[in-house]
Amino acid sequence: HSLKPEDYISPKEEESDIDLPSNQKMSIYTSNLEKVFSFQKNDDIPLTVLKNISKLKNTESLNFKIEDFDAIGIKYKNNLDEEYLLISQGVFSSEELIRLSYILTIVFFIVILLVGISGYIFSVQALSPISGIIHQMDAVYPSQIGKRLNTGQNNDEITQLAKMFNQLLEKAEDAFLNQKGFMSNIS
Repeated sequence: HSLKPEDYISPKEEESDIDLPSNQKMSIYTSNLEKVFSFQKNDDIPLTVLKNISKLKNTESLNFKIEDFDAIGIKYKNNLDEEYLLISQGVFSSEELIRLSYILTIVFFIVILLVGISGYIFSVQALSPISGIIHQMDAVYPSQIGKRLNTGQNNDEITQLAKMFNQLLEKAEDAFLNQKGFMSNIS
């Protein structure tokens, strides 16, 4: 009986949902754990791992490590009802992961930049009432001692600070008027 390529195609599509990477090191063993094919002679898989793979169902896979390589093993049955153990090994650094790391790095710096800009904008908005009070305080001169700060409608800490400053100005104005009256009375 001569074998055709169709004999090695899986009879049912749902049996083989696991995709083995084709660009990695592959090894094929029979159900008797005899090596049929491998890329290099030293691609031997430990016997315990092969036994564990042979116990798998057709839809299951076994992930394991061989030296520096990540590996995956599955059991495969062809149209002639022959069982094979397929093992694929590879270093875990695909192009997609490298591209993903670049994207994540760029996104990280963009997010840091956006957080910095939004933090600056919010801090300017949060500190603008204080800046307004400072400008109003700068405009108060001894000749304009009757001038007061605008306190606004809020009842927050900044408004309370402005009210306290207005009370201080009232006390200073009273003291100034008392001193002026005292000087007038003395003269």
